[in-house]
Amino acid sequence: MSKPFFSLIVPTCRDAYPMPLHENKHIFQLIVENLVAQTFKSFELIVVDLLWDHRHQWFQENYPDLPFPVLHIPDKSSVFKDLGLQRICSSRNTGLIFARGACTIYSDDCQHWSPDALEHLHKWGKKGFGATVRLWRDVGEGPYEVDSRWAAHNIAGTNRTAFIPASNLGYFGGSLSMAPTQKFVEINGWDEMFDGSAQLEDTDMSKRLGAAGLKMALEGHPRCIEYEHKACSSLSRAIRNVSSKCNGAWGFRFWNNMPQRIEANRRVMTDEEVKGFIEGQCVMLKQVDGQDKCGVSNHPCLDRFANKEMIRMYQDMRLILPLGMLRENATWENAHHFLGPL
Repeated sequence: MSKPFFSLIVPTCRDAYPMPLHENKHIFQLIVENLVAQTFKSFELIVVDLLWDHRHQWFQENYPDLPFPVLHIPDKSSVFKDLGLQRICSSRNTGLIFARGACTIYSDDCQHWSPDALEHLHKWGKKGFGATVRLWRDVGEGPYEVDSRWAAHNIAGTNRTAFIPASNLGYFGGSLSMAPTQKFVEINGWDEMFDGSAQLEDTDMSKRLGAAGLKMALEGHPRCIEYEHKACSSLSRAIRNVSSKCNGAWGFRFWNNMPQRIEANRRVMTDEEVKGFIEGQCVMLKQVDGQDKCGVSNHPCLDRFANKEMIRMYQDMRLILPLGMLRENATWENAHHFLGPL
């Protein structure tokens, strides 16, 4: 079989029926319906499922004869998996290890895409651009536009396209977001130090893709509608009532030194970098009524209540992810065996 143009990676840790507006529609059914309806047909689907142990036969039992290849796999091993924590970056990297397409698309679950979505992404991918689709939300009163990336660049209305460096995107992901697969490999995938804590992984990804020279098309023609959905399943992670180090301090500190950290998890972190993460102060910190509060959430700053267990974990953390080597040795045929000893 010839290689597809797109590898669509969908990480998930949600229960089977998470959408209040679609109570009788399985989360995977929505994904399949999106893809069957696409006018552009050269793609494969990779579902990285944190609930894989509970539903690993779902695609074989419900859709045994789909017109496109499907790889349904668990997340690879990681320190955060061992701790029982959510791990979006590890899941996205797991999909990237097995991606065979010239371009890779990331999408969240609980979404509906217009049938021309992949067709519009294809015209940019074949030119070496990245692209992302406008995001809408639906909480029961019909879709309304919420995508801050368009607002940040003063792009009004639909059916418009703008071109910006990926570093100016704001965030990469959420709605259908695409880039050449080789660009993800070049920057060594998603930074897994963002797992297990508050997350800014999508903003970090756009910054590093921009540092790698990627240009993005803000593609306003198709729609990506995100339906109201329940939180992640409690089966997917341990419920840990602890405060953790906010990744704001981590992210903003290193974004100012981007050439030195364009590659995620490729080398051992230095003691100085770990110290900077633990002691660094987020630029979003603000004083409200004499309290240190987060300028994003307006909640008390997590840095001021950092849990000793989490601090010790970051002090001990020396993540190395040899993404290129993993991709060379991974095949769909050996996927489940391959993921075992990682």
